[in-house]
Amino acid sequence: MDEATGEVLGALSYHHPSPLPAHRRHWVLGIGIAPSAQGQGVGQALMQRLLTMAPSHDIGKISLRVFETNPNARRFYQKLGFHEEGFLPREYWLNDQWVAEYIMAYYLD
Repeated sequence: MDEATGEVLGALSYHHPSPLPAHRRHWVLGIGIAPSAQGQGVGQALMQRLLTMAPSHDIGKISLRVFETNPNARRFYQKLGFHEEGFLPREYWLNDQWVAEYIMAYYLD
């Protein structure tokens, strides 16, 4: 949060993909950064905090999904060490067109 303006600059969420014991070591990540805060290290700080915290929760994999129309986000995740695991063509109908999505993952062990 920007203490001067009270604006929320970014948010990060994470959860297990399901309650199954097989998913106890996996988190699915969601992150959003305010347009005014992009490129200023907010996302980097949130991600570093998550990656630092994950081992103490016995997490071995963190995954996320990113639109193909957001190449800057894909590059950002790749720089952090995420790898593309899958591609979902025609996953969403947005703004009168199909948009594909990449599945990306980071391995901690």
